[in-house]
Amino acid sequence: MDSWTVTHIAVDFFLAGAALYCFLALRKEMAGRAESGKRLAELRELDASLRQLLKDAGETSNKIGREIERKRSLATEIFATLEKEKASLIQLIRELNAEKEKIAAPVPDDKYSEAFKLAQTGLSAEEIARRTKIPLGEIELALSLRK
Repeated sequence: MDSWTVTHIAVDFFLAGAALYCFLALRKEMAGRAESGKRLAELRELDASLRQLLKDAGETSNKIGREIERKRSLATEIFATLEKEKASLIQLIRELNAEKEKIAAPVPDDKYSEAFKLAQTGLSAEEIARRTKIPLGEIELALSLRK
């Protein structure tokens, strides 16, 4: 074999190796692109899913906000009603206490009613006893019980 044939065979092997390398590299690149295409499709599908989830979350958030506002309004109405009822009950308690005091107060005898009226004007027990002709001890006792 001459050197030209050996060189020719070596160049042929080199070219065949280079062609094989290029073929394998191209195949790998195409597989990578196919994989990238798949990944891109998956990412697009994921993007669409996320957009739908965000839309649904926004709608749900709006519904919850409206419901919270409705319940806040209802709570405000209930609170106002309770305040009115509280005021009503306080007034009723005052009226009942006034009635209770009327019932609990001793009903003065006719002879003592004048004595009590005179005491309210600021007269002394001696002066009241003299005017009403009630003994001083009774006047003092009645006035002390009245307090």
